[in-house]
Amino acid sequence: MGRNATRKLVADWVGLAAGLVTSLVTARVLGPDGRGVFATVGFVAGFAGSVAVMGLGESLIIGIGQARTTVRHGLASILSAVAVLSVVFAAATWLVAFLLVDGSDAVAIASLASVMVPIGAFTTVLSYGHNARHEFGIPILATVVVAVATALAIAAVLLATDLGLPGAFLALVVGSGIGLGMLIVSSKRRDLLHWSVDLRLLRELLPNGVRLAASGTVSSLTARLDLLLVFLLASEAAAGQYSIALTVSGLAGSAAAAITYATFPQLAYSDQERWGALSDRVVQATLATSAVGAGCLAAGAPILIPLLFGTEFSAAVGPTLILLAGAILASLQWALGRITSARGHPEIALRAYTASLVVMCGADVLLIPRLGIEGAAFAVVLSALAGVLVTSRRMRALGGGLADVSIRPRLSSFLQLPAMVRQALFTAGS
Repeated sequence: MGRNATRKLVADWVGLAAGLVTSLVTARVLGPDGRGVFATVGFVAGFAGSVAVMGLGESLIIGIGQARTTVRHGLASILSAVAVLSVVFAAATWLVAFLLVDGSDAVAIASLASVMVPIGAFTTVLSYGHNARHEFGIPILATVVVAVATALAIAAVLLATDLGLPGAFLALVVGSGIGLGMLIVSSKRRDLLHWSVDLRLLRELLPNGVRLAASGTVSSLTARLDLLLVFLLASEAAAGQYSIALTVSGLAGSAAAAITYATFPQLAYSDQERWGALSDRVVQATLATSAVGAGCLAAGAPILIPLLFGTEFSAAVGPTLILLAGAILASLQWALGRITSARGHPEIALRAYTASLVVMCGADVLLIPRLGIEGAAFAVVLSALAGVLVTSRRMRALGGGLADVSIRPRLSSFLQLPAMVRQALFTAGS
């Protein structure tokens, strides 16, 4: 498990580096306005693709841990269900994208964005199918390939042609399609790619899946809905600048995300004693890595953002510094949500992210017209704080092992950061 988490962390860093290249090229070529449209419509398509899965991938892992199904049988039914759901969400994505985009490119951009929905949905499902077998390597490699292929395709299209925004979205489709192709080939070799409908199993998996999907949906909205609100309440250019701030600040939680990714199956399968020990290590490692990452990024952002993305994106520096403070809280909230969901309480994360979303939207409506993108960044900090408070309060109320998970950072976690990370990861695999 520690090796898988290390692979995931390295893959995340490669993916983030490729994502930065994508952000740099789109910012330099498309400018703030075009970057704003690209980031906002891309968020809509990615969000729809994740919602179309309805949490069935994570529900499958939990169902396997409870001996209710096998990987092959459960995956076959989930694939069939997601095939139907992805068509519905693709149509919705086309409509939303068409309404957001002005000009003659609206139909082409909306069509390409809708194609991204089933690609993203099936990629997620097949990744969970591999993860359920503790085969993390292929999904991790696919993630890297998607990021690198997308960055190369966007650079080639935008720098060598005049296709503009439609070309950028075409590159997104090509890059994500390559990753899905890898997972399809791998699934066929492992005899995982089958299609069947077991209504009884779906009825068992769907309730927990819907709760997990609701939590994931609300958390996704909390992470990126503010970009759409900036787009609507401010301007396309403001959304472009804010998207750069979101991209840079998102780097702070990369190590924490790798830890929670690798430990989720073991958290779901562990007994009470091992779960408590592993949960404590995950929380402390999350706090330490996100704080160190945020500090490093805060030191470099004022110089690097104008240097890399251009002086017209200098306005992104202020929101980035504010968002980095929120990134620590957001990483903690995510880790707690994964810990409690793995223990059979996805409603805790749902409740917390719902509170975060309500706080963020309310604060955005009040602050964006007055403070611009800095106001949106302050809203993120307030929403993450609300989410952490709601989560910790609910964990204490439920009692048992949940009440024993401490969210207070310990100085030793920072002084012994490498050992803390290794301990969290290798305890998961022991």
